[in-house]
Amino acid sequence: MKKLVIILGMRSGTSLTARISQCMGAYLGEADELMGAGPGNPDGHYENLEVVRINDNILHLCDKEWYSLETPIPDCDSLQMKKEMEAIKSVVRKLFKKSDTVVIKDPRISVLLPLWGEVLKDLEIDVNYIWVYRN
Repeated sequence: MKKLVIILGMRSGTSLTARISQCMGAYLGEADELMGAGPGNPDGHYENLEVVRINDNILHLCDKEWYSLETPIPDCDSLQMKKEMEAIKSVVRKLFKKSDTVVIKDPRISVLLPLWGEVLKDLEIDVNYIWVYRN
């Protein structure tokens, strides 16, 4: 069975966790599909850029940003939201064309987890979560 691992957390070591998963054989996407290094993360973010785009679109539909403190409440019946929910399924299917073990890491999923969970129920995959917490 196909296995999806979603790495959850913000500013807590999620990039390292994603990198370790990649080194262990999990597929995150091609190198040019992943967010590279930045001032706050010189070794790379390991976030799939398509997933980031979808999640940003969902947050904007909820009038939120990735750093918003309030939990977004998406209107899952709107045509725009349905389009983004289909985009989630599409990107997950695309990733599974390359491997049976896929890791997705995007801090935005931490606040969008209820939506992602509902969308992923429609796919025949085993979903696991790693919550990274730094104290």
